[in-house]
Amino acid sequence: MGETRTSQDTMRTKLEILQGVKEQVFADRCYLDLKLWGERVFGLTMKDFHLEWMDLVNTNRFVALQAFRGSGKTTILGVAYPLWLCRYRPGTHILFTAAELSQAVKVLDEVKDTIENNEFLQDLMPPNPSTWKKTELKLTNGCRIYCKAYTKHIKGIHVNYAFCDEIQDCIDRDIFNKAIAPCINKKKGHLVAVGAPDNPGDLLEELFHRTDYIGKKYPVIISPGISRWPEVFPFDEIEKIRKRDGEASFQTQYMLNASAERENAVFPTAWIDNCISFEELFGDKKYDASTCVVGADFAIAQGPRADFDCYVVIEKAANKSIIRFAERHKGFPKDAKEQRLRELFNRFKPIRIIMDPSHIGEAILQDLRNEGLPVQEGEFHARSRHKLLVNLQMMMQPDKNGTSQLVIPRNAEDSAAITFTNKLIEEMIGFKEEKSQLTGMTSYVSKAQHDDTVMALALACKAAADQREFLDIVAI
Repeated sequence: MGETRTSQDTMRTKLEILQGVKEQVFADRCYLDLKLWGERVFGLTMKDFHLEWMDLVNTNRFVALQAFRGSGKTTILGVAYPLWLCRYRPGTHILFTAAELSQAVKVLDEVKDTIENNEFLQDLMPPNPSTWKKTELKLTNGCRIYCKAYTKHIKGIHVNYAFCDEIQDCIDRDIFNKAIAPCINKKKGHLVAVGAPDNPGDLLEELFHRTDYIGKKYPVIISPGISRWPEVFPFDEIEKIRKRDGEASFQTQYMLNASAERENAVFPTAWIDNCISFEELFGDKKYDASTCVVGADFAIAQGPRADFDCYVVIEKAANKSIIRFAERHKGFPKDAKEQRLRELFNRFKPIRIIMDPSHIGEAILQDLRNEGLPVQEGEFHARSRHKLLVNLQMMMQPDKNGTSQLVIPRNAEDSAAITFTNKLIEEMIGFKEEKSQLTGMTSYVSKAQHDDTVMALALACKAAADQREFLDIVAI
């Protein structure tokens, strides 16, 4: 997307804006066509999600919008849309606010520079723009634009449109509830709060879930391998950002996962980061002296929200347990599950396959055992499930040298590994440690929609840990 022009840029002329169309005809079209407004007046590339943002704030009074870093939130909702309001609704009053006054001033400066360097907008500029204040603009048609920090001193301002930038940084909820939000009440104005969440308890997340707000999320990845804005954020660049910034930052700033850095995390994002290898790939058994094990978690429900079948192959090499292969499917029928396990056995020759015994797992176990496959039942009652997750924790936790036993492949060239581990990381982040108020016992609870990738991995890690114990006994 093109950027709004600063005072150092060349003037955006009516010639390049109007392109032969009469000025009044063009102006009338822009009133009804915000895509035309953004592309021709400002030289922006307007994506569908940018147009959706403007439609959201134009038709809803309260909007909480979460969007990835670099998505154009400020340019679209802090410059292009406010100037559309000023152009077509004389007398409009606008507020820019942010945790730091300097951030709000930066937005106002962008608006000022855009007006001064755009022939189509210069009729909004007073004869002597030097009279414009640092924190307030008065336009020729009665519009006013204020910028303020998140403080109680916002009281007394009444506006038609409030743009609250990086709202997650607003710590004092009373300031927002008693000073910022009420500033649109008198004029029945519109308020949009934008940012990327820091944690599940920040103000952006709270507004997102308030019943009187329209909440929308726009993560950079819209589906496995698909970027929301491929022209600016191609998928390979997204993976570079993920590697460079770390998983914790990527999850909050680009995937808008407020739970990425939360209290009582069962699998802290720092541990996940430590397990990730950008060199390892999914594929066949790699090391001669290694052995493989398999964990299989089966779907127990049907329908659109049903669980998934998940298979994880770990290659155990020295003190490392590498996820060598993994896949996830909507629940296969029993025969297909058995066939998939046979195929994995033939490919990886695992010394142990640990399966989820629930639902039809027990019947599969017996069938494959009769065929001579090294299948084993994984206990899934609450205590055993907890032990599985504790063992997975132990394999992820860095030792005194900062090394983890578990290796999670995320080579950018390996789309299968990237797709699977995206889901795995999402589900890991969803696990939370909870203490029962009745018994005082601690349990690990998944807050994610699914947990099948984590449980299949936990089963495979159990098989890898059992192998270690067996080898230790032999050594003795």
